[in-house]
Amino acid sequence: MSSQKIYYRILTQVDEPAVVELLTEAYMPFEPLSKCLNLTRHEMRVYSTALTRIVLRHNASVGAFDTLTKAICGIAMNSIGKLDPTDEEEEMYNRMSDKLQYLVRFENYTEKVFLKSVIQSKFMHHEMLTVKESFSKHGIGTELSRRSIEIASNRGCSFTLGFATSYKSLLIVKKLGLEAVHKIDMLKYRDPVTKERIFVDADLPEHCVFVMRMELSTKKISSL
Repeated sequence: MSSQKIYYRILTQVDEPAVVELLTEAYMPFEPLSKCLNLTRHEMRVYSTALTRIVLRHNASVGAFDTLTKAICGIAMNSIGKLDPTDEEEEMYNRMSDKLQYLVRFENYTEKVFLKSVIQSKFMHHEMLTVKESFSKHGIGTELSRRSIEIASNRGCSFTLGFATSYKSLLIVKKLGLEAVHKIDMLKYRDPVTKERIFVDADLPEHCVFVMRMELSTKKISSL
């Protein structure tokens, strides 16, 4: 497959069904924290739907599409600033299973520790990145990340922030210039409610979730 067969564009709410399907099939079953929880396919879809509805409203996510079939084959989900969930989205989160609540509480933990401290600065939060297996190893993930960083720069963000949970994602973001500024030791992390070390068996680099950051003020990003 040549790079000429792929085109990229910003995702909109119209793309929600395709994005949810791709996250359910190509991201959630393999993401280490989700995999550790042994989620059902239904739980994966519920979580993917809730996150997609909120994140796409930021108009900062990028999709890769097969030029021949027009089908989505990769996505970089990004948010800029913070948008409160709608009543419908809040209800979706409230109805999530106990296992999904573990993920939600971990996200809340990372936001409390790492995002609120920089709330006065405008930044991009890299939420999720995935590429269909049949399109992997062709640089699509790297290109999605590069375009995401350019969007952040064009939107006036001073830096980008992400949480790498796999060796592959860690390699991609390091290649693009993001640096590890903190490691969340999942051998020590305990769920705020149950006090369980729920992610102790997750297959993570060094048993950690890496907090990655790139300062944009001195970065020169090539044009789209």
